[in-house]
Amino acid sequence: METNAPVPTLTNVLELTDGMLPVELVAKLKATGQEFEAVKTRAGVAAIRKPTRQEYKRFMAQAGTDKVVAMENLAKSCCLHPGAAALDGWFEQYPAISGALANSALDLAGIDGDPEVKKY
Repeated sequence: METNAPVPTLTNVLELTDGMLPVELVAKLKATGQEFEAVKTRAGVAAIRKPTRQEYKRFMAQAGTDKVVAMENLAKSCCLHPGAAALDGWFEQYPAISGALANSALDLAGIDGDPEVKKY
């Protein structure tokens, strides 16, 4: 039995995504007014927002005792998509991706890898 349904093509797929996140999800997240970054990992793509001052303070306090826990907690608290529960599963599969996600949040918070400094 033949069907005349259109076969999905690469062009059709790219119209639904910006290459990282679905276009409708990007629009929904942008509508919240929060600045965020899409971070592609081996487990999937996460949308990470800037941490609040309190979240940053908690991260710094935890980083002194357990850096992995600190990175995981920061990533989960700043995750707009797919959510903290999904990240727990990702971290079980790929433990090191918490660093990439936390680094994205820290970049948005203003960490500057190469600040301009002048000694007087």
